[in-house]
Amino acid sequence: MNDALDGSRDGGDEQAARKVCEARWNTLHGIRTVFAVAAFAAVAVAQRACSHVEDCA
Repeated sequence: MNDALDGSRDGGDEQAARKVCEARWNTLHGIRTVFAVAAFAAVAVAQRACSHVEDCA
């Protein structure tokens, strides 16, 4: 984002540069959130399944 904003100071549109970077950031943040929730769910399911089996380590 810093590079995009530096370029906007040289005659570009700062608001447009922010909009592009924020859209990309929000997309990546959404993907990270989905993976975090999926990982939490997988651990919770594995923990629950393992609590019924004595051989789980």
